[in-house]
Amino acid sequence: YIVLALYHGDDRFEGTEARRFSLRPLAINAAIDKILADPNFSQNIDQDRIGGVGESFGGATMLALMGAKNVGVDPISIAFNSLSETVNDSRIKAAATIVPYAGAGFFSFFGTNGIGASFVDRPFMANSSNADEEAEYKKIEDVIDKISGAKYLIEYDGEPHSMSKGALDDAYTWIKIFLDAYVKQEASSIEILSKIKSVSGSGVDSLVKAVEPAPPVKSVAATFLESKLFAPGVKLAGNYYDLGLVLQTAQSPFEFLLTTAVSGDGTVTAGSYSDGALNIPLVQAGSDYYAVQFKLTSSEPLIFTLSSAESASP
Repeated sequence: YIVLALYHGDDRFEGTEARRFSLRPLAINAAIDKILADPNFSQNIDQDRIGGVGESFGGATMLALMGAKNVGVDPISIAFNSLSETVNDSRIKAAATIVPYAGAGFFSFFGTNGIGASFVDRPFMANSSNADEEAEYKKIEDVIDKISGAKYLIEYDGEPHSMSKGALDDAYTWIKIFLDAYVKQEASSIEILSKIKSVSGSGVDSLVKAVEPAPPVKSVAATFLESKLFAPGVKLAGNYYDLGLVLQTAQSPFEFLLTTAVSGDGTVTAGSYSDGALNIPLVQAGSDYYAVQFKLTSSEPLIFTLSSAESASP
């Protein structure tokens, strides 16, 4: 990794949260612009593999850079849960944090129940303590629940906001695995992250929440053989079904009877069904391939009639 660490030029406790929330993401955004414009660095940087790390308010900064919106500290903003956004930097593909700040007590920095984090759709990791009184655990738990991308919450038992060396060592291990998985995109780290529940060290850590991205759905061809059509993973209202149909007529209009519909595992798809139309972009029939569409013409029994068939390439 090439590491860019910013000194923000002010006391970490100086000014309000709202001021820092605006300025610090802007500073990081400008720093990335600067280093990518410098040929001494840019030639060694893969711009599609940039990650972020932040501690305490740095964790809130990382959430901001990935799209989270915060509530201002003024009474009106708090009362009306008014959300505001600073810079959203799409170049940051994933972020890992230690004791990320999301509020404490009556104040929820990202809005009621962490609603401001619902705009975050990139991988995020939080290493947080259940005894932290400055960056309250329940607040970051709310934030994690709202994030729509891959997310990981590592809980540390009894640690203060300034975590012990053992706990920090464990957090650094978690962060390294996370960045290797989502920034370097190493297959081995992705596998490790999907399996481990804690790391070996002197901290008391435990993975309590993990939502990983679903594996990509692979497009495959349906097959037509001996008057039988098999179409795996046909998508219907967000679910996938393996369909089996049997040709009923030997001349036009060609009618197919649905004989089987079994839930698929969502890893492959041969087509989709919506509004009475079954679309299959690729059907293999012997050595030939076709893009076909069927219309539902009977619901009892389920009969699909071929409405179009065009030559296609595998």
